[in-house]
Amino acid sequence: MPAANNGSRRRANYPTKVALAFALVIIAAALLLQLPQMTHVGEIHFVDSLFTATSAVCVTGLTTVSLSERFSTAGQGFVLALIQLGGLGITVVSTFLLVLTGRATLSHTVEAEDRLSAMRVQPARLLFWVVLATLGTETLGALCLARMFEGSDAGWQGAFHSVSAFCNAGFSTFQDNLIEYRSNAGVNIVICILIILGGIGFIAQYQVIWWIVTRLRGGRTRLFLHTRVVLAVNVTLWITGALIFGALESGGAMADMRGTDRILASCFHSVSARTAGFNTIDLAQWREPTLCFLMFFMFVGAAPGGAGGGIKVTTFAVILATVRARLLGRSSVSLFTRTVPQELVQRAFLVVSVSLLILLFAVGGLLLSEPPRAGQEGGYRLTELAFEAFSAFGTVGLSTGITPSLTTTGKLIIIVLMYVGRIGPLAAALAVLQPRNRPVYEYPEEPLAIG
Repeated sequence: MPAANNGSRRRANYPTKVALAFALVIIAAALLLQLPQMTHVGEIHFVDSLFTATSAVCVTGLTTVSLSERFSTAGQGFVLALIQLGGLGITVVSTFLLVLTGRATLSHTVEAEDRLSAMRVQPARLLFWVVLATLGTETLGALCLARMFEGSDAGWQGAFHSVSAFCNAGFSTFQDNLIEYRSNAGVNIVICILIILGGIGFIAQYQVIWWIVTRLRGGRTRLFLHTRVVLAVNVTLWITGALIFGALESGGAMADMRGTDRILASCFHSVSARTAGFNTIDLAQWREPTLCFLMFFMFVGAAPGGAGGGIKVTTFAVILATVRARLLGRSSVSLFTRTVPQELVQRAFLVVSVSLLILLFAVGGLLLSEPPRAGQEGGYRLTELAFEAFSAFGTVGLSTGITPSLTTTGKLIIIVLMYVGRIGPLAAALAVLQPRNRPVYEYPEEPLAIG
């Protein structure tokens, strides 16, 4: 068989390898969480162990059991290790180990380069930056948070929340997440910075630092289109989200808050809602219109190569640019004076279509699986279950508080959503539906009425 065909087959199998790697790590972690050393009082149900393991590896943050009440220090440490592994990504970790041990040359890391959308960034340099940026940022974040958290275990809490924030996991060892610190500007700002750095992706981080260093040296360089789109869309969504949340909840969940605290909470949740899942206000108090906007932000998610999920901000940008181009009667799609290849346009619409179909079936499954609650004629409200599904798919971790009370079937549906949301809907579809050889023929064209 020709070498080109072998290379194509390896690339075709790559999504399957990623999906299997994540699945194996999750299953192994769930089994280890069953050990008596991992919990305070007896073992937890395997479904809850599987849920916790999936949520940690997929850096989501949804939990069916209290992390502080049920898990011992060893268990919490193990969950933190899973969050770190998931934040870096199976692909990045495995490629780094191959390069470090000399078992792979740069030419063999092309799959990881493609996975991270690294483009013209050298894989070895990118891997070095990933490890350096991750460990350095998390260490600084832990030191800052340790000085602001209260209690004798402030150092451990600072380290845990720093890793959780940078990896966009949203896990917290506090009973009420970060509600206790909603008026603490220092904690809010540090957590937001960690979330932002982890969410924009390692490629954008590397590019921005390199651009700053080059400018300081008197040189000239240009940011990649990828980085410019990531920064522009993120800033736009952060500002828009803060304005929307502040306006909608000024007479609701934020009615009893001071003006400065209201601004702080609006900005915090605008950043956190995109991918991280920390909250300083009980989401059960939020109005349904606000929850709907939250679902939109969770659906968009973070940047490619980052720790978050969702359809990604670049996909969202391509969709908007395509709509704009078609409304203006243009055949080509452009962003920042650069033409976007048609293949990427088609991929963006495919990602959104597959994602919406997955969420449609997931919400339908949750509506069927969840029984009526006490005092309600029906089951959960559609908004509550849809919010849970969007949060799981976007690997965000925000919840209105219904996660622990889900049935076993409901928990399994959320587990699948977290898993698919982490490896990517397109990669998940390709892993199940293996690409085959292209047909040597095409059917004749015929017009079809649309709209």
